[in-house]
Amino acid sequence: MKTIYLFPGQGSQHKKMGKYLFDKYPELIHQADQQLHYSIKELCLEDPDQLLNKTQFTQPALYIINALSFLDKIELESHKPSYVAGHSLGEYNALFAAGAFDFLTGLKLVQKRGLLMEEAPKGAMAAIIGITHNQVKCILEDIPQKNIDIANINSEKQFIISGLYDEIIACENSFTKMGANFIPLNVSAAFHSRYMKDIEIKFEQYLQKFQLNPLRTPVISNYSARPYPKENYRDYMVKQISHPVKWYESISWLIQQDHFEFEEVGPGRVLTNLTNQIKQTPLHIKNNLSSHQNKSKENYQESTVKNLSISNSKKKIIFMYSGQGSQYYQMGKELYDNNSLFRHHMNYCSNQLKDRLGVSLIDIIYDKSKKSEEFDNIIYTNPALYIFGYSLTQVLIDKGIKPDAFLGHSLGEYIAATVAGIIPLEDGLNLILTQAQLLEKHCNTGKILNVFSPPDFYYKNKNLFFNTPLACVNFSNNFSVSGYRYEIDLVKKELDKRKIFSSYLPVSHGFHSHAIDPIENDFKKYVSQIKYSDNKLPIYSCYYTSEITQDNIDNMKNYLWEVIRNTINFENLISSSFQNTSNNIFIDTSPNAALSNSLKHGFNKKHRHFFTINQFGKNIESINHLINNLNCI
Repeated sequence: MKTIYLFPGQGSQHKKMGKYLFDKYPELIHQADQQLHYSIKELCLEDPDQLLNKTQFTQPALYIINALSFLDKIELESHKPSYVAGHSLGEYNALFAAGAFDFLTGLKLVQKRGLLMEEAPKGAMAAIIGITHNQVKCILEDIPQKNIDIANINSEKQFIISGLYDEIIACENSFTKMGANFIPLNVSAAFHSRYMKDIEIKFEQYLQKFQLNPLRTPVISNYSARPYPKENYRDYMVKQISHPVKWYESISWLIQQDHFEFEEVGPGRVLTNLTNQIKQTPLHIKNNLSSHQNKSKENYQESTVKNLSISNSKKKIIFMYSGQGSQYYQMGKELYDNNSLFRHHMNYCSNQLKDRLGVSLIDIIYDKSKKSEEFDNIIYTNPALYIFGYSLTQVLIDKGIKPDAFLGHSLGEYIAATVAGIIPLEDGLNLILTQAQLLEKHCNTGKILNVFSPPDFYYKNKNLFFNTPLACVNFSNNFSVSGYRYEIDLVKKELDKRKIFSSYLPVSHGFHSHAIDPIENDFKKYVSQIKYSDNKLPIYSCYYTSEITQDNIDNMKNYLWEVIRNTINFENLISSSFQNTSNNIFIDTSPNAALSNSLKHGFNKKHRHFFTINQFGKNIESINHLINNLNCI
């Protein structure tokens, strides 16, 4: 018999749940008590302090009872489930059942999730029963309360809405007038809504500490309503926090796969009742996988992107990140004004730095009453480039553009290391600001000169360059030199005399030269204090002109110094590491399309490349154009 195990979420807990399990699994109960610092048995069976319904206690308790119920079930039954799924918190039990992590690791994750959710701003949720999804959406569009999200889509006519407390209470009449039952829920926060974004970011950082195993059984994702990838699925766990639970679509998709028996594992029958409702009126899903296509547990992954569907799965998408010189005042302004996800991440990062900067970085970048000269200060441009690249990455991933690798160019390698999971975001923000402060304090100002000639010209005419080092080779007819201001000004004069075109980059310090040597010791000392993780996806370095290795990661203090101090060679990296030109798709996340232009001018259309935005505005149109182009490949 083919079965699907369903694990319930918050709301299914009750006093005395799991009473027969505690004595059966004493070692796991001991582990739980040690981790939680209270008796889980006492909480579940007696609840003397009335804590069982508080999120930070509910989530660990329910996870434990669900997990022990699963272990008890597989002891008694010979067969294993064909799929597993969980509702909200229950998804962590589904992941546990699929082998993603052990019992204690899952408990740590759920405990942290519950604690973070308790920190969320005061919110509310309400069940809407008796009207359709379209009716719910139309009401939300028409009412004056504009900060309410659909948190759960449980069945054809059962939904949960989530938002600020006052707005949820105020909208009740709008729903009841349409014939809906409106039932306020006993919660203190707006779960699965935009108000969980800060929690999502903090949880993402915590999750990076843990090693996740390949899944042995397909897990249906609340976020996508399709199976998790077998590996590299952290993003699904994170996005589940602020995105709606698509339970109706999840169960409907499973119904269309084959004839399954659904079994609820854990306290109550909430999911059993919902599943029986869905069986009566399942959602019709197009392009459904047939069962024979999905027999192999090794090949159960299905593409789940929302906005993008690349037809050839062998294509390799590489996100590229540029460094100093690609920034400009009000970069990404249209995107900031119109895309809530980009704005959220930009604001979050800015707030993390506000105490150290003494001002809002967002105001420095976007406030028209400010002077653009303020933005040109490296104290602002360094972190501005970093948070721009990080925030734009989140937008692209949310649009369904999933990277297979990252490529960093100078300072862009720091962004690549962050989105690849090596550098925690908060550490990266402080690192990038500390670097700028050290440069401003200890180094004289410098310049970088972009020269439009072959790199051989530099080697054959070193006398024209006054011993200034080669900073960067971008393509066959473009390189740059770097040094102190007076040195680069002399070079510029000599090149102008010979009518060799060159231009200054908008930078204040001589990266990739002796001009930044005074900060080396202090910088390496600071970098050594950060705790790094292994990268989750490959990173290609313009300094090493190859994919970075574990040795590079193990010696991050040198790696992070070398990529801003020594010569970098974008041309050699592309030529040596991406020889199979038909399989690679390069996406430039820099503010001015600098790296995409290098591919365009230096490689004769050998590589497919797209920019995301540029300095000419129309950010939204550019991103939509990018998605359309990718869909045509």
